[in-house]
Amino acid sequence: MTEESKVFYFEESPTMPNYYIIKIHHDRFRLCSTTGSYNLIMARLLNISYANFLRMCRDSFKATIIGKNTYYPVAYFDSRIAAGAVCDLLNAKASFVLWNIEHPDYDKHKAALENLRASFLGVEENANITGAVEEISGAAPH
Repeated sequence: MTEESKVFYFEESPTMPNYYIIKIHHDRFRLCSTTGSYNLIMARLLNISYANFLRMCRDSFKATIIGKNTYYPVAYFDSRIAAGAVCDLLNAKASFVLWNIEHPDYDKHKAALENLRASFLGVEENANITGAVEEISGAAPH
């Protein structure tokens, strides 16, 4: 993934030297409308609650959670490697979401291409290919 395509990055915290926080390039991950904190985007991309995201950062990446009893506590990483690993995970998920937004009709086009392939190969040849695949994979024929 190129640096220009990354949505998430980390930088040293301005309030806690030697700790790193995860930030978002807002211009690379445009949302039509948003309410609340952009911190929630990280958890939503992973399909978990923000509390579970913070627990994951703490338990798996040794982050320190600052801001208990505030609206949005933040994960502070004492390791560039740990912060980078979380950014890599988030960038992979963001890349997937952005690709799906840019290709909204992918499933419809995939089905059309499979139908076109079947008509191009002919029913008999397509059945032979399907049978060969089932034989190789050990699947029982229909």
